[in-house]
Amino acid sequence: MPLSLLPQANYEARRAIYLTERIRSLVDDDWTVEDIILTYEEQITEIAAVTDLVPQLDTGSDPVVQELVAYIEDAHQRELQLQVDLEDNRRRLVGLEEEIRELDEQLGGVSQERFALVQRLEAGERIRERFARAENIFAPEEARVSREGNSIIVRLVGLRFGSGEAEIDPVHGPLLERVHEAVEIFPRSQVVVEGHTDSYGGDRSNLALSRSRAEAVGEYLSAELGIATFRVSAVGYGETRPIANNETQQGRARNRRIDIRIEPQQE
Repeated sequence: MPLSLLPQANYEARRAIYLTERIRSLVDDDWTVEDIILTYEEQITEIAAVTDLVPQLDTGSDPVVQELVAYIEDAHQRELQLQVDLEDNRRRLVGLEEEIRELDEQLGGVSQERFALVQRLEAGERIRERFARAENIFAPEEARVSREGNSIIVRLVGLRFGSGEAEIDPVHGPLLERVHEAVEIFPRSQVVVEGHTDSYGGDRSNLALSRSRAEAVGEYLSAELGIATFRVSAVGYGETRPIANNETQQGRARNRRIDIRIEPQQE
C-alpha cells in the first residue's frame, strides 16, 4: 500500500472498530429504532440551538439538515465577505495615512485636507469600537449584529409575534431593553425599525402586518424605554426582502423578523 494512503486506511480501521463497538453497545442496552432516531434528532436540535433556526422534525430530519447546511454556508460566505471588507478597509486606511504624510510634506502639516482626513480616520475607529460594544450586548439566540456601510443592523432573532398579530409579548421586554442599550452607544443616531414577513398570505396584508409590527417595536422603544420619538421611525417591507427559502418552515421562520437599523450621525 502506498504510504500516502496509510492515514486514510488507519482512519477507516478506527471507524470500523468504533462502529462495531457502538452497535454492540446499542444491542446490549436494548435500544430500539425509535431510541436511535430520537437521539439523532436531539443532536440536530442541539446544533440548531446555536443558530436562529427553529427545528421542525415532524417531516423528518432532512429539511432541518438542509437548512443547517444553508445556514452554515451563508455564515461562511458572510465571514469571507467580512474578511474582504476588512482587507479593503485596511488598504483604505493605509492610503489615507499615506495621503496625510504627503499633505504633511507639502503643507507642513497645517491644512484643512489633513484635518478632514484625520477626522475620517477617527470617526471610522469610533464606529468600529462602538460596533464591537453593541455586538457584545446580545446573546446569540437574541440578536445578530452586523454592519452595512456605516449603519448597524440588529436582527432580533429572539423576538416573536403571534400569528397575524403585532402585539409585543412582555417576555421580550429584556431584549428590547438591550436594544435601547445598543442604540445609546451611538449618540444622536437615527433608529429605523424594519418589519419583514414570509411569503404566505397576500402581498398587501403582509406589507400591513410588517409595518404594524415595526411600528409596535418603535413605539415601545420610545414610550417604554425613552428613546426620543424624532429619532425613531418604522417601515414595513412585507415579504420583499427574504433572507431564507420561503418553501421550508425554517426558512419562513427566519424571514419573519424585525431588524433594527442604527444610523450613526456624524460627530
